[in-house]
Amino acid sequence: MRALQGLRPDMGINAGRGGPGRHFEKFEKARSPQKTFFRLGILLKPHTGIIITAALLVITGVLCNLSGPWFMAKGIDSALDADKSLLLRYALLLIIIYALIWICRISGLRIMAKVSQSILRNLRKNVFKKIEELPFAFFSGNQQGDIMSRLTNDIDAVNQAIAQNAIELVSNFTGMTGIIIVMFVLNRHLAVLAIIMLPVFILITRQIAIRTRRGFSRRQATLGSLNGFIEENISALSTVAAFGRNEQIIKIFYRQNKIYTDISAKAQTLARMMMPLSNLATWTVIAVMAGMGGKLALNGVISVGTVAAFIAYTQRFMHPLRDIAEMYNTIQAALAGAERVFEILDLPGEYTPGESIPIRPQGLIEFRNVGFRYTDNVPVLENISFTASPGETVALVGPTGAGKTTIASLLSRFYDFNQGEILLDHKSITAIDKRSLRRAVGVVLQDTFLFSDTVMENIRFGRPDASDEEVKNAACLSYADHFIEKLSDGYHTILSERGSNISQGQRQLISIARILLADPALLILDEATSSVDTRTELLVQKALGNIMQGRTCLIIAHRLSTIKEADQVLVLVQGRIIERGKHMELLAAGGYYYRLYNTQYGKMP
Repeated sequence: MRALQGLRPDMGINAGRGGPGRHFEKFEKARSPQKTFFRLGILLKPHTGIIITAALLVITGVLCNLSGPWFMAKGIDSALDADKSLLLRYALLLIIIYALIWICRISGLRIMAKVSQSILRNLRKNVFKKIEELPFAFFSGNQQGDIMSRLTNDIDAVNQAIAQNAIELVSNFTGMTGIIIVMFVLNRHLAVLAIIMLPVFILITRQIAIRTRRGFSRRQATLGSLNGFIEENISALSTVAAFGRNEQIIKIFYRQNKIYTDISAKAQTLARMMMPLSNLATWTVIAVMAGMGGKLALNGVISVGTVAAFIAYTQRFMHPLRDIAEMYNTIQAALAGAERVFEILDLPGEYTPGESIPIRPQGLIEFRNVGFRYTDNVPVLENISFTASPGETVALVGPTGAGKTTIASLLSRFYDFNQGEILLDHKSITAIDKRSLRRAVGVVLQDTFLFSDTVMENIRFGRPDASDEEVKNAACLSYADHFIEKLSDGYHTILSERGSNISQGQRQLISIARILLADPALLILDEATSSVDTRTELLVQKALGNIMQGRTCLIIAHRLSTIKEADQVLVLVQGRIIERGKHMELLAAGGYYYRLYNTQYGKMP
């Protein structure tokens, strides 16, 4: 998990607020199938030795398979010559050959299954690692369900291609090559008849394959969007029910599901056209082969056994073509899935080398003419300048959308400013390693995030090497110990997803305990008490008082009563600081802050 005292990728400071993530670019367009094949080959390279072993097993099986019709032809000729002993030997030899074919095939598939799982394990690891390293803006600009689909469905499609299709392709192409050689050895005229349909078949296959790949790419993208819609609405189930929008959401789902079904059906139809075409080609060639071979046999040019062998080889020659045609379904799905996976792996991560800072910096914060904008024409912050000395508390107030949360996001480098500079202890934060910077910053959000784990581990998330005693001390300082000890298993109670089996106030206290344990030098409080009841707010305020001692703090608050003791109050309107000073100074000035305060407490000027 992304370590910033309870934040995860979808729970950044700007999550759900229309923040800067909106300008982050969507995924790149899909790459060419040739490039995707090449990159899949790179994944296979570390397993070259074991893949060669699997290929040798497959080739051995193919060679045995090629010898089958040859010995069958000999057996038929022996039967016609009434040589029963020779016929019996050929029959026994065929049994041994086909048993060996089965052993080689099973062994090859088993080896490739192990290779596939090893590759997929590393692929999932790399994709998850990349997701953890992507900028926060990425998650505001892309659906979680689509990202999850790439990590699961698309990688599973790659698994299908590597585990089964790779070994089948080796088998089929080796078999086709061997059959052509054997057929020309037996009779070149019949061999030409057998393969005369191959160029036409390949041409038709190529045209259908191009359209099939496009169809499967659209299907994978649509599936990602559908998964995103499902995940979003499961998370928002209570909100949907509260507004009575269940029927409308169901209708939207039906519509999106139909779009996915139609696209999927079209892609499947294109893929399945290959089988009827290959069957038509096979039986056309066999019919011609039987007629021409029979005529040659009647004229004494070749034996009946040779004609039977040719018909068997013709069937076996067209069988790999049918297999390849049938595999286009999974191959195209794998290509589309692999392209989508590689798109994530190719995205630039947000972490670049920078200077490390002490675990406990002094905490001097300086904003100098800082500006930030989503696009060139939409300024969010303009000429923001202020200084917070070590241990000072700076409050940010103003209407929704004024830029308060954006200032906090820039300090943590969730997003980078466009102009000016931000300094921490006289060093530009752009020169500081992001991980090092974020370890020095603690964040308490309005809607805190807890993991599906024990209470103990949720608090320990702030500092993984902390002892149980240190965790309990942090819970005590945050006033969370009283309710924790009353839980069914105390500190070992398993919390449900997002901590939904405890109250909002209790989640907030656990979050504060986590920050206390992490012991950051800088603290950001973003509406930390706005979602709790009055009684719980008193506990939270006491806990926040403990955590704020000796730390430089930025407080974002709508309740002005919570910032009366702030060393500075900055009033923001439309991305600009229009007033600054202490609480009483701003009230005495009779400006915007004065009107805002009186509006909240019913005393209109």
